[in-house]
Amino acid sequence: METTSTQNCTTPVRLFRRSPDTRAFVVVHLADQLAADRTPEAIDAAWARLTTVVDLTPHDQVLVVTGPALARVAMFRLPQGRVNFRIARGPVDAVVNAEVDLDFVSRRFDYLVIASGNKLLAPFAAAAKARDINVVQVAGANTTSRALAQVCTVRTALSFAA
Repeated sequence: METTSTQNCTTPVRLFRRSPDTRAFVVVHLADQLAADRTPEAIDAAWARLTTVVDLTPHDQVLVVTGPALARVAMFRLPQGRVNFRIARGPVDAVVNAEVDLDFVSRRFDYLVIASGNKLLAPFAAAAKARDINVVQVAGANTTSRALAQVCTVRTALSFAA
C-alpha cells in the first residue's frame, strides 16, 4: 500500500494499489465532496473525482451519507449496479455510528475509505484504526480536520480547479 499524501493536487492520483481480492468499505460524505454547487452535474463531477482516487470494485461496499434534499438528487445520479452501495440520510457522524458495524468491517474488509474531511468522523476513524483497519481519507471540497487527518493511514485532497 502506498502511503503518499497529497495536498491540493491538480490531478487526483490513486493513493493505494490493492490486489483484486481485497475489499474496501467506503463512506462518502457527499456534501463534503461538493463545492457550493449542489446540481446533478456537480454530483457527477464529484463522483468522477472520487473514483479516480478510490478504485471501486464489485466487492466493495459504499455508504453515501447526505441530507434529504441532496439524497433525492444523488439517488438518480450515482452509478448503480457496479458496486454495492446505499444512501443514508442524516448527520454524517450519527449515520456512521448507527449504520456502520466496525467489527463487521474489520472482519470483511481490508480498507475503510472515508471520503470526507469532517472532524466529526475522527472518533469513527480512530475506532476503525484501533481494530487494525487501514483507514484511507479522501478530503473533498471543504477543509480537512487535523484530528481526522492524524488518525488516517493515507490521506489526500481532491482538486476543484477548473
